[in-house]
Amino acid sequence: MKKVFLMRTILFGSLLVLALPFGAHASSITFGSSSTGITFFGDGAGSVSVSTLGLSGNAFFDSDALGTYALGATSFTAGPQSAGIFPADANLESFTFTGGDGDSLTGIINWSFIQDNTPQPKFFGVLTIGTVSGDAAFTSNFSGSLANIDFITNPLSSGGTLDGLAATTMSATATVSAGEVNPVNPVPEPGKLALFGSGLLGLGGLIRRKLLQV
Repeated sequence: MKKVFLMRTILFGSLLVLALPFGAHASSITFGSSSTGITFFGDGAGSVSVSTLGLSGNAFFDSDALGTYALGATSFTAGPQSAGIFPADANLESFTFTGGDGDSLTGIINWSFIQDNTPQPKFFGVLTIGTVSGDAAFTSNFSGSLANIDFITNPLSSGGTLDGLAATTMSATATVSAGEVNPVNPVPEPGKLALFGSGLLGLGGLIRRKLLQV
């Protein structure tokens, strides 16, 4: 009976340790309004061409000092739209973040789609991280190879929506309003790693005591 109880205790303890939450709280790079804009051209058949010579403005990481961001030139077609979503054709765009405290991140964006359920289109993409440097908080936050990136534009100069523009052969422009970069696989929080280690040590002590009693 003691051996059965011991095995049940070990199993229950193991499940408790493995059930500990290990999701890390990731911090984002937040960027603001751009000084230059994006140009959209409708094709009259539900798609738009998207182009920019580059976008830049202020940005910051967590509570660090204000820095800057820059997106490079790009041009691609998005659409045809379905339920307010414009799938993006093949595209690449550079991204650079320079923090006010010296943090730095560079990478290449692949835009996945543009969402257009308001007069302010929203871009969604994946950033393949190239280089990361800075303090430990920043580099550990972006220790993976990928990050999600998105931004919302200011209202289109046409005063309408991208859906409406895509049904015409007219053009419209918009600047970035705000966006963010979020790491895909943040590292576990040190506190939770310590809790995991404590759980393992406690389970080991329990097993030793029970073995001595058997």
